[in-house]
Order: sequence, then structure tokens, then C-alpha cells
Amino acid sequence: MSCCSGRREAFSSQSTFRAAPVAPALSSETSLEETLTYSGRDALALRGPFSGRIYHVGAGSPRLVADSRDVEALLRTGQFSKA
Repeated sequence: MSCCSGRREAFSSQSTFRAAPVAPALSSETSLEETLTYSGRDALALRGPFSGRIYHVGAGSPRLVADSRDVEALLRTGQFSKA
């Protein structure tokens, strides 16, 4: 006597696995990063809200190459501008 009245066998024989959809390829023209310029004087370490990357900037290194998903949030701080 089976434990589940044969439902396990019926389920496994009817199950089909489907592959996850594949994301479309990005063209070489699509930029995943943007360069920003930091206008502050103090050294900062910021975590990108979307990428989770830690960005380090300061007066001595004002250029920042940021994940394009984080750019708008960084610009909203008022301490960055597009290069």
C-alpha cells in the first residue's frame, strides 16, 4: 500500500520542468555604468541602493564610476554631477 494512494507517482509522471526565461542580451551600446563627479570635500563611502556596491570618493578622487541603476539616487544627494 502506498503512502499517498498513488498520487506521488501520478504527480511525478505529469510534472514537466520549464526552463527559466532568458534575459535578452544587452547591446554593446548599452552602458551599465556611468561616470559621476563628486563635489564634496570629505571622504565618503556610500552603498548603492540597487547594486549594493560600496562607492568610495573624496576630494582627492572625485571621479566615480557607478552602476547605472544607482546613478539617480547618487545624484539626489546633491554631491554628484554627471561627468
